[in-house]
Amino acid sequence: MIQDDNLKVVKPRHDSIWDIVGRKIGYFVTIVVTMIGVVVVGMVPDWDLSFIRNAKFEDWLPYFYLSCAAAVLANALLLGLDPYRLRHLMQIVTNVFSLVSMLAFISIYPLRIQDDTLDTVVHIALWLGVLGICVSFITEGVKVLVGQREKPSKGKVKVKHDEAIAQ
Repeated sequence: MIQDDNLKVVKPRHDSIWDIVGRKIGYFVTIVVTMIGVVVVGMVPDWDLSFIRNAKFEDWLPYFYLSCAAAVLANALLLGLDPYRLRHLMQIVTNVFSLVSMLAFISIYPLRIQDDTLDTVVHIALWLGVLGICVSFITEGVKVLVGQREKPSKGKVKVKHDEAIAQ
């Protein structure tokens, strides 16, 4: 069968071993860093800082711990199973917990830092974090719905019109 110059044969894209190992290392590092964060944030109420002492920090901790637990569980699952759509679905799940934690932090723990400029900058940064999580919902949702796509530079072969494709 003779093929047209415009026809492209698409080969399925397989991740290299280095891509897979890199992701697995990333999942493991995320678990370790998250656990370190849990320990450090758990010690914050003992610090003698007025804006922490005067706030309802302990009311926010359960939201933080739940968000961290979701991140650890998702990354532990991805250490064993790592299909494309599951990766992005787990990111959506962890984003839900992160969003709830961020909104709880903003509402329960209003920062009253003595420097008004710094207080404003911190609040803007928190709301930008919420916006970033919302944008991530959209991008990860599209990746889950669309599925894995081939990279344009890899996996596509142009077939010359004088070659035949075995069927």
